[in-house]
Amino acid sequence: ASANDKYGLNNLRYLRWVIVIVYLCGLVIVWIGTYFFVKKVIGPLEALKNNLKSITYNNLDMRLLEKGQGEEVDSLSATFNQMLGRLQQSFNFQKDFVHYASHELRTPLAAMVSLTENSMNKLLSGEETKHLLTELFYQQRNLTDITNSLLVLSDYKNELSTSRYPYIRLDELIFRSVEITKSIFPEASIEVNLEGDLSSEDSLLIKANEPL
Repeated sequence: ASANDKYGLNNLRYLRWVIVIVYLCGLVIVWIGTYFFVKKVIGPLEALKNNLKSITYNNLDMRLLEKGQGEEVDSLSATFNQMLGRLQQSFNFQKDFVHYASHELRTPLAAMVSLTENSMNKLLSGEETKHLLTELFYQQRNLTDITNSLLVLSDYKNELSTSRYPYIRLDELIFRSVEITKSIFPEASIEVNLEGDLSSEDSLLIKANEPL
């Protein structure tokens, strides 16, 4: 004996369509939820990327937001800010070094140019020629000292520990500075007064790099 269960078959077909529709709807819902979730998570990273793109050597003082973006992104922003601080410090060091180096080198160079220019406009005697060469040699030696000092200063990793420097007399250093100043400004009137206990020579000795 056999029978055709139309009602049962209709229920199976209906159930099949229900399963397919529920599966597709669930897939769409999961995809939409995943899309917005990922977008929400990636959003702060996109903002971080855009902010990093806007940072150049002209605005190294700019800092990233370190709060309200999620723990991981906040931590990443803080790390980038620390890196920006180090970059800004290094860049400012190089910029200041170029400025001061140019200023220091300009003084002896200007003196040598002035001496040479003045000597070209007149006929020099033997004594005047010797004096000119002595002055040029003095300025060249000064230029060499400045160059060596700048090479030391350019190495920011070099720890300038005074323990390895030799002893020099402070008064001699001052008088040499006076000579340098008078060679640049001949009309300058400079008076040096040393005060304090000068009975012992040791009181005038300091550890230092004389050119610096």
